[in-house]
Amino acid sequence: MSQTPATPTSQPPLLQQAPVVPLDASGFTASLVGTALFALATLVCLAIRYQGFWLWVMLIGTALGLVLIAYTAWHKHRVHIRAARSQAPSVED
Repeated sequence: MSQTPATPTSQPPLLQQAPVVPLDASGFTASLVGTALFALATLVCLAIRYQGFWLWVMLIGTALGLVLIAYTAWHKHRVHIRAARSQAPSVED
């Protein structure tokens, strides 16, 4: 006879996600801070006249950060427009 293992129904799950609201759902603040840190590191590399690999890493990180800032700003704007359209009263003739 084959026995199926009993499934405990009274035990809570092992992993449970905490009900925490994200600080910034769009990621705009994080992209600003990250890009600012990459730009600062680029300036440090230039100040010490470093011309190697890390200078290029910092320059590309800053450039990608600027692209990310533009994208997150656009996305945040689109979310606000969609929210405003969904809450606006519809005009019916």
